[in-house]
Order: sequence, then structure tokens, then C-alpha cells
Amino acid sequence: MSSFSQMNIANRHQQGVALVVVLVFLIMILSIGVIALRKSSTDLKVATADQMDNVLLQSSESANQKLEAIVNGSDQDVLYKRVVLSPLGSLGYFINDSNNMGDEFVYCFNPRTNDYLRNTATIFRGTGMLENNGGICGQGDTFEYTSARQSVVTQVNLTQPRKSEENNENAFGFEHIPYGQSATLGEATVYDFEVHTTSLIPAYGTPGNCLTRRTTETNDTLMDCMADTGTPHKTIYQQVTVAQTSTLANR
Repeated sequence: MSSFSQMNIANRHQQGVALVVVLVFLIMILSIGVIALRKSSTDLKVATADQMDNVLLQSSESANQKLEAIVNGSDQDVLYKRVVLSPLGSLGYFINDSNNMGDEFVYCFNPRTNDYLRNTATIFRGTGMLENNGGICGQGDTFEYTSARQSVVTQVNLTQPRKSEENNENAFGFEHIPYGQSATLGEATVYDFEVHTTSLIPAYGTPGNCLTRRTTETNDTLMDCMADTGTPHKTIYQQVTVAQTSTLANR
């Protein structure tokens, strides 16, 4: 074999080795890229989950804070009169009629409105529905979302448990004496309420009829249904106490 042929074979061998090395590097780069892409995707999912959790928490807290502001406001305030004193209000519904104790008062929270009244609520009694005036969030009406972005829906389920009946008589315990007032100045009629505020993102799940479930059921509650359907949601449980005081006559 001539020296020219030997040189040609050697060059081809070197080119082949170089090609293999390049291919190995390309495979390594592709592998690193795939790993980085998977890690980025995982990080994005975690970040998205954290963001959704924060948004849901803020929405539920916003609904509770709105109710707290009304309850802690002046009894001369228009909203206080509508919500607490009026028999049509979400709290007044129970305060004005002891027969309603144990019912579940449901309304769809919208920070742009002040609809906490019976004529826009759904009321459950026993195992059935007593009234349905659109209190259950339908997820189809854009006005039922908490913002114009139409991402989060927040529903409030409010009830006065029967176990609080003994507290609704005249209460003299110190925990029910209004701040800054002497225990001898007046007596307080106390009303205890339980509030379940549920926020969800319908676009990321299939909540179906979960919002029609009650929060006070022993099994298959609204929260159980949300978990079963995998719908991102956040439920905050809160106890609310409304104390109406009256001045005792001088003795």
C-alpha cells in the first residue's frame, strides 16, 4: 500500500474519531438540556402552586375580613343594620329567628358588591334546600368571580350551630363582656356563628357540583368534594361572635 493510501486512511480515521467525539458532546449537551428543562418545569409547577395557594388564601381572607369589618362596625352603619340587625341579613337571619338555628346560609362573595342578604343567598335546612336565591357560586357568571380577571371564586357558608343555643341566653361570663365595660353595667345576648369560606380556581379543576355540598355534613362535605376532584381550593374556618348588650336598671 502506498504512503498516500495510508495517509488517506489515517485522515479518515481521525475524522471518524472527531465525529464520534462531536456526537458524544452533542448527546451530553442534549441530556443536560433535557434535565434542565425538566427541572425548570418542576420549579415552574412549584412556583405556580405557591402562587395559586397565596391567591386562594388572600381571597378567602378578604371575604372574612369584610364580614369582620361589618360586625365590628357601628350599629348605626347601614351595612351593620342590613347584615346583623335585619332578618334578611346573613347574621340577622339567625339572630331574629331562633327557628333558623342549624340552617346553612350560603352566599357568593364579590368584593365589588355588598350582597350578604337573604334575597341573594341559598339556605339549606336539614337534608334539603330551603331557599335558592343564587347564593351558590355558579362559575359561569363573570360577576361571581372575585375580580375582573375571572380566576377565583369565593363562597361563604355560614351557620349558627345548635350547640350554641345555651349561649344565646343572657350570658354573664367575662368573655362576653364588651371591652372597657363593667360586668355590672349590662348583660349580653351572645350569638355564635361558624363560617367556612372557600376559594377555588375553576379553570384548574372540575369542581362540578361541589359548591352545592354543605360544610356541616358528617361525610362528603364541600371540602371533601373539592379534594376528590383535585380542584385547587382553600377553605378557612372562622368563629364569629356577635354580642348584643343591654343596660341593667339601677338597683
